[in-house]
Amino acid sequence: MVAETLTFIQGLGGTLARRLREAGISDIEDLASAEPDDLTYVRGVSRARGVRWIEEASDIIRTRSAFAFREIGTKLRTTVSDWPEDIDQYRLRRALDLTVRQQADYFLVSGGLEPHRVRSNADKLLCDCVDFANGKNCKHALAVRFAQRDQVLVSLVERLESDSTSNELDLYKLWFEGGKQ
Repeated sequence: MVAETLTFIQGLGGTLARRLREAGISDIEDLASAEPDDLTYVRGVSRARGVRWIEEASDIIRTRSAFAFREIGTKLRTTVSDWPEDIDQYRLRRALDLTVRQQADYFLVSGGLEPHRVRSNADKLLCDCVDFANGKNCKHALAVRFAQRDQVLVSLVERLESDSTSNELDLYKLWFEGGKQ
């Protein structure tokens, strides 16, 4: 992930970026979707500071092209002509880092800043996270589907992994254009 983007926030330097990353806030997008109270668990971050950082991160990701936040390191080809529209490649890649544990009547998904609960309702998964509440197919639900060996996701993950040394990952296309060429 691009932890360096965290330092775009005024007053957030390398040490705090590392602490945030260790707490599951990997990049500026994670920070923008975080809850202020959850940031108080990070040493050196007060609630007021967390509120200020979240607001600034939200402003930055709305007004600045994700092109500037290009990922460094592992590359990914984004030839997605036959990629399902309801599966975001970026969220799917992030879902692979999460841990899924089945509880009595829900799945507990952890590995980020805070654990989330994903419930199954008929043939649909429902998550308690902000992304899901905003109508997105969240990384937590994708992690549950992958843990259940959903064949669509298994084959998509295989594609992601086999394409990992090809062309450059264009986060702008993934975030703002759904990966469309």
